[in-house]
Amino acid sequence: MADRYQIRKAVLSEQVILTELCLRAKASLGYDDDFIEACRDALTVRDSWILDDTFWVAEAIDGEIAGCIRLVVNKGEREGEVATCFIDPGHQRKGLGKLLFAELHRTAQDLALGGLKLESEPLSQSFYEHLGFRKTGEVPSEAIAGRNLPLMQLNLSSE
Repeated sequence: MADRYQIRKAVLSEQVILTELCLRAKASLGYDDDFIEACRDALTVRDSWILDDTFWVAEAIDGEIAGCIRLVVNKGEREGEVATCFIDPGHQRKGLGKLLFAELHRTAQDLALGGLKLESEPLSQSFYEHLGFRKTGEVPSEAIAGRNLPLMQLNLSSE
C-alpha cells in the first residue's frame, strides 16, 4: 500500500482539487445532489486549513490526489481534532484511510497530545471505531439543520 501512495503536506494550489475530492467522497456514501450541495460550504477547503492546520494528502504514483486528512490543534490544548478525512471513491477500501491516519497519529504523538476528537459522518463511524475511536455523544451538523453527527474520541495518553 505505502509504495502506491506518497503522503505529503497539501499546498494552496490544491484547494479546488481537494474540495472536489471531499464532495465526491461524501457523494459516494449515497447522498443525493441536494444533500451534497448543502454540504458544499462545510467541505470547501480554505486557505487556513492548509496554512494553519496540518493537512496531508495522499498522492498516487500517477500524481492523482487520492485522499486527505487534517489535524487541528488549538494553541495550548492537549487534544487535537481530526477535522477532515476523505478518500476519493476510486481509492476507497484499499487501506488508504488507515495510511493517512497513521501519519496523523504519529504527529499527534510527536506533539504529545492526550487525545483526538472528531465529528464523524454517521456512515463512517465504524471506520473510526476500527481505528480505536469511541462515540462519546452527538453534535449538530453545521451543514444540515436537524442532523446530528457522532462525536468520537481517541485517548492517546494510554498508548
